[in-house]
Amino acid sequence: MKATLEALTEEMAKDSRIFVLGEGVGKRGGNFATTTGLFELYGPERLRDTPICERGFTGLACGAAMSGTRPVVDFMFADFVLDAAGEIINQIAKIQYLSSGRLKMPLVLRGCIGIGHSVGTHHAGSYAAMYAQFPGLRVVVPSNPRDAKGLFKTALRGDDPVLFLEHREL
Repeated sequence: MKATLEALTEEMAKDSRIFVLGEGVGKRGGNFATTTGLFELYGPERLRDTPICERGFTGLACGAAMSGTRPVVDFMFADFVLDAAGEIINQIAKIQYLSSGRLKMPLVLRGCIGIGHSVGTHHAGSYAAMYAQFPGLRVVVPSNPRDAKGLFKTALRGDDPVLFLEHREL
């Protein structure tokens, strides 16, 4: 997680269009310290805490990406990505195709996978194989910190939607 925090910190400094939304990403710094220190640098405009409403804030991120910003949705646990499946599968993954490439979808959806830290079954799933079946969505699961940083930077800079699943121990 330190590697992706480093990547996010560096890319937010370079690109003012990047913002993060999710539960506890502001002052608290994210459930797994995914945004630690960024609220102090960028405030509530670029680190937006949300209510527990995954489909709602994912839909918001979809619209924001179509309008030219570069949202990062922090789901905490990958299991919560399932709550936003309709937006991800029917909107985010398809919009570039449906618009004949006129609309871009520079959006990163991130969540933690794997067991550990005494989490239950609702907080330990890995759904990479399922989401990899949907055209238009890139799915990334890094295996080490170096890859995590490079792949996260690539996802943040790209114009395609990326589901970025990282193990809590990276």
